[in-house]
Amino acid sequence: MTECATDLKVEIWSAGSGLSGRVKKLREDYFNFQERGFRNEAIPFTTGAEKDLMFSPHNWGVAPEVFILQRSIQDSCRAIAKKVDLPEAFWKEPLVKRQAIFFNRVVEHHLPVRILDGDLIAGFQFNAILSRCLNPEEQSEWEKLEKKWVRSNLFLNAFGIGNCGAIPRAPDPELSEGAQARLFRPGGIFSIALGQSRKQGTPGFPGRLDHCLPGGEGAGG
Repeated sequence: MTECATDLKVEIWSAGSGLSGRVKKLREDYFNFQERGFRNEAIPFTTGAEKDLMFSPHNWGVAPEVFILQRSIQDSCRAIAKKVDLPEAFWKEPLVKRQAIFFNRVVEHHLPVRILDGDLIAGFQFNAILSRCLNPEEQSEWEKLEKKWVRSNLFLNAFGIGNCGAIPRAPDPELSEGAQARLFRPGGIFSIALGQSRKQGTPGFPGRLDHCLPGGEGAGG
């Protein structure tokens, strides 16, 4: 029994032996966060509005360790947020289009571009916390609904139910180039969805998709 236990050599936390060279290198880059000069730390972006809302507790209902920090995170976001320049008619647009325009501005003009060798889609620094782009009336309503959700979430957590939300994540770096083409390139799934929405005349939807694409309507300047 003792001999068997002594001879058994197993690395419990280790990379699989079948990793490709590209994935192996990306894995090493990922775990090298203490040595490399940059990390995928969250960067908040604001419209500059007073008491702008960026952090949304309902996006983190799956993470009980965040519950006690919700107010601190919101205040911290306001303290260190980078202001995004907005087009003149920004606040006249409907909310969903404001958010699309804001997202486009952040991606095109503010988000750091750090592409690791072998990374196919996301780049290395993509962890952004975006303004909700709410006007005063929308923000007042949002805060009421959010407080109600937080109370119900804490109640469920106290009774051991937990996991009451979805957590954001990056696109899968293991997607093949073919999968990327189907998703993001001209003629891909995203383009097809945009064409269908225009054909069906969905109110406002094509414009929202346009603003999510780099180089789309309202993207520059």
